[in-house]
Amino acid sequence: MWRGRAIRDGIRHHSRENLVRAARLRLCAAAGRSRRVSAPGPHGVICWAPGLPAVQYFQAVQEGKRRASESQMRLFDAAGFAMLTLTTKKVSGKFVPVGEEEYAAVIQTPEGYVAILADADGYTKAQSKPVGRKEASDILEKLTEGGAEPYPGDTITIWTRTHSVVR
Repeated sequence: MWRGRAIRDGIRHHSRENLVRAARLRLCAAAGRSRRVSAPGPHGVICWAPGLPAVQYFQAVQEGKRRASESQMRLFDAAGFAMLTLTTKKVSGKFVPVGEEEYAAVIQTPEGYVAILADADGYTKAQSKPVGRKEASDILEKLTEGGAEPYPGDTITIWTRTHSVVR
C-alpha cells in the first residue's frame, strides 16, 4: 500500500530502494545514457527525459540549500541560534530555490516571537528560536543593521503555515 501516495520527480518515493533507483536514474540521465529505464517491482517502468523535474528539483534543492545556509549563518550571528527552514518553493507547479534576497521580520507563533529571514515572496530561509517580543525586536534590529532589509509584506510562510508580520 502507498502511504500518502507522494509523487515527486515523476517517481513514487515509498522506500529506500525507490530513492536509490531515482538517484541512479538521475546519474544515468546526467551522463546522457538513457531516456527510459525499466524498473522491476510494482511500479513498472520509470521514464526520464532531459529537462523534466528530476534534475530541476535536485538543482533547486542544492541552490536553495546554499542560499538558506547563508541566511542561517547571518541569523546565527545576530541571534545565537538559527534553524534552516525552507530551501525550495513551488512556483507555477515547478520547484525553485528560495530567493537570494534577504528580508528580516518578526512573526508571532504559539510558542513566542520568532525572528526570520525570508525571500521577496515571504518564504522563510532561516528562523530563530521562539523568544520574547523585546529580544525578537533586538534580533531584528541587528539583522537590519547588518544589511537585511525589513520585510515589506504582511505575511510570511513557514512550511505550510502563514503568519502575520509583527510591526
